[in-house]
Amino acid sequence: MPRDPKQWDGMRPRTYTNSLLACCVAALIVLCTLSISQPLRFDHERQRRETVVKQRLVQIRHAQKAYLRAHHRYCADWAALIREGYLTQPMQYIPYTDNKQFRMAATVITTTSGRAVPVMECGAYYTDYLDGMDRHKVVSLMREAGESGNYPGLKIGDLIIPNDNAGNWE
Repeated sequence: MPRDPKQWDGMRPRTYTNSLLACCVAALIVLCTLSISQPLRFDHERQRRETVVKQRLVQIRHAQKAYLRAHHRYCADWAALIREGYLTQPMQYIPYTDNKQFRMAATVITTTSGRAVPVMECGAYYTDYLDGMDRHKVVSLMREAGESGNYPGLKIGDLIIPNDNAGNWE
């Protein structure tokens, strides 16, 4: 026995509305998932990149300490460190960049007791090694570091306070 056409037409709007609601719910689920996973992905990628940059900075620290033992001062020149065999050519470049060099400086400071102490600093800004990631989050990291008086990235050593070339993450 055929159904009454009026009943059939009455079901169409309900089915359409239910389908539309199901699509909206699915879209909301996707948006919620993305809003949660995007910061997690940023943090994971940042941690991965920072691990590689830290390893490179530790190798530079070892090279600088060897240079200090041989020359009684730190070196501020990549070419000299490479030429004398303390580092290889690629070590001067910040990972995840288009061959940007680490910022490196060396000097001698005089302590309050009058003793001359060689110091060095070598680092990379967040904007360098986090390039290509969420720009707003990177700018926020830079701003937070600036407001708190910290280096806006990763570094070893310090040109003002002798710290035995400790990393700012240690």
